[in-house]
Formats: sequence, C-alpha cells, structure tokens
Amino acid sequence: LHRYGYSARCSSRLYNAMARPIVEYGSEVWTPAANLSKQIQRGQNWAARTILGLPKHTPEPALLSELGWYPASTRRDELKLRRFYRLHRMEHDWVVKRIYETRRQDWLNGRRRNGATPWCYAVADIAQRVGLDDAWRNPDAFFAEPDEAGWNELVADHVRMAAEDADAARMRTMPSLQLYTRMAPTQRTMQPYLEVGTRRQQQTMRRLRTGVLGLPTTTARMQPRPARTLLVPDQPDPCPACGSAGPADEQHFLIACAYLHDVRDRMWQAIAQAAKQCKNVDWTSLVTGNLDDQLGVLLLARPLPGLDGKEVPLFKAKSVMAAVLAGVDDMWQAYTVAGELAVDASDPEVALTQAPA
Repeated sequence: LHRYGYSARCSSRLYNAMARPIVEYGSEVWTPAANLSKQIQRGQNWAARTILGLPKHTPEPALLSELGWYPASTRRDELKLRRFYRLHRMEHDWVVKRIYETRRQDWLNGRRRNGATPWCYAVADIAQRVGLDDAWRNPDAFFAEPDEAGWNELVADHVRMAAEDADAARMRTMPSLQLYTRMAPTQRTMQPYLEVGTRRQQQTMRRLRTGVLGLPTTTARMQPRPARTLLVPDQPDPCPACGSAGPADEQHFLIACAYLHDVRDRMWQAIAQAAKQCKNVDWTSLVTGNLDDQLGVLLLARPLPGLDGKEVPLFKAKSVMAAVLAGVDDMWQAYTVAGELAVDASDPEVALTQAPA
C-alpha cells in the first residue's frame, strides 16, 4: 500500500475494514494458543510495516504507536469482556446463558476441563490484568444498572491503558527507543505528520522516531556486542559528519552535530516563519525552548506552545509540521553525504583516486 502511493490513513482504514475482521472473527469466545497468538501479531506487524514502509527490525511498540494501533491481543481482550457483560445480562432461559453459568460455576469451584484454556478462566485472567477483577467476581453488584455503552467504554479505557503501560515498559528496555520513550505522545492515535509533506520527508521522520534511521549508534545497536570492540565495549560510535567522540545518536543528530549547524539554523528560521503564520502558536517559546522542548518539536511528538497558555495540537499547525519535516529531511541528506565522504576518505584506494595529480 505504501509502495503504491496510498496514504497511511487510507491504508490503515483498509486494513481495519478488510483484514482485521477476518482475523478477529469469533475472538469473543476463543482463546488462541501462544504460537497462534504470535502468528496473528506478526501479521499485524507486517501490515504496519507495509503501510509505513519501515524495515523488519523496527521495534513493535513504536511501529504500532505511529499508526495508533494496539496489539492484536488487546482487541481480543476487549471483545471478551464485552461478551461477558452480554452473557451476564442475558435471560436465564437461553441455552447460551445456561452454558455460561455452568462454566462460571466450574471456575468458582476450581474445576478445569482438559483441552484449551476455558473461556471463564481466560476472562478472569483478563479482568485481573486490566483492573476489572471486581466486575468479574461480583457481576450482580457491578451490573446493577443496565448500561452496556458505559461498560464498553470502561472496558476500552482499562484494556488500552494496560496495553499502553505494557508497551511503555517494553520500550524502556530497548536502547533504540530511549528518545522515543522520553518524547512519547500522550495519546495513542495516528500521528498527524503522516498526512503532511512528501513521502521522503515522512519516511525520514518515521525512521528517526522509531530508531531505525541509520545513524552510527542505530546500526551498532543491531550488531552483536562481541562483534564490536573487545577492549572498550561501551565506547560510543563517533559522528561521521563532525567527528565528535560522543554517541552519534538521534539527539546528537538533531541538536548538537556541528557539521549541520548551518542547515539547522535555516530549519529553525523556517519553523519560526511557519509558526508566525499560525495565529495561536507562540513562535518565540517554540524556538527558544529547552532541550526537551526542542526535541519535542523536531520529533513532532508534543503539542506546540500557544499564545493564551494553552497547547496547540499539531494537526492545527500543518505549516509548522511541514517546515519540521522539510528541515529534518534536509539535515539527514546533508548528514548522509558527510558520512559517505568520511567513508571514502578512510578508504586508501578511494583517497588515491580522488587525490590531485
């Protein structure tokens, strides 16, 4: 889809309308085995990578977060808890209700039949994990007032919050997502920058945010530690553009690389000019913020400061997003050229061919 020019939003809607219902069919009443659950998640990850055009080694939490998606198991958990409400509120003369009461009594008595995980055991585990254990253990009191819409909303909030906490814990253990974790968006929605700028500019921003841009520190993370230096295993990789001995990571690329000083200045001037065109954006605070504020702007990860003290959502400042995307992409192109020149200079054969006669 990404290859044929479909936008990320259009591709996401196609997946949610045509592929996801097939995978989720009947998931309210069945619990997949561990291997099948991993296969389903791999299929969702493949769809997300295809839509965003990201490589296979992109970390899963950041990959799904860019599109506003949750893991496939999150949706199954939500559907099971919704079914639990409908079963409990069902009339007693229904056969399905009788089966549910029998299986629930088995769970209360600690009886477990052979085979796959019983449905009541699966729902009890989900309810305990997302903080709705009281509803499962005492449904008569919890569902005293029939309000299916309110229950569905409560379930969605609890299940998604638990999924976000689990993803945040995973991201904190991934070196490639340290900056993303620090600048992580507060809401799991499709990122607005995916509808602004050119495809190349969006691709640069996607790779930068998800930690797979191709910086020296990024490529070193994917190598096994023994394959690197044995004398100083934690020695940071130098910057191929400015030669700095510090870690050539995303923060160095965006803020500190001396080689990109002129390109960076032009980018901030363009951002300030674009912010002036937005009525509610405080362009002075935008340009003169602290380190985290600057990183939040350049990663398009946080709302913009407003003139009235209120934050301005990014989707209301598309001109600023366009300026950031263009500026970061220009920096990356200059950085890439500098890296190629550094590699050529370190190669004796290339240096001889380029030396003056």
